[in-house]
Amino acid sequence: MDSFFYIIVSLFFTNLILVAIFLTAFYSMGKERHILIWAATFIIGAAQWLINIFPPDNFLIYWMLACTFSVGTIVFGTWGHLVRTGHSYSRT
Repeated sequence: MDSFFYIIVSLFFTNLILVAIFLTAFYSMGKERHILIWAATFIIGAAQWLINIFPPDNFLIYWMLACTFSVGTIVFGTWGHLVRTGHSYSRT
């Protein structure tokens, strides 16, 4: 096995552990919405690493999924931050 494979697998399990931590915090610390959003962020991140471990046969679908999950982690992470700080994204 390549060392790259072990790094990706460890990142996948790190994301799963962070999902468990955030879900535990969600259920034990008052069910704040931003905690659930951040848990979803790490679920998307775990899916991204899973796509890198087991890539689909179609190269186009692989890149579509990898890029979508990558952007999804950024969007959900930012959304969770905005909910946590109480800011809203508005140009007016």
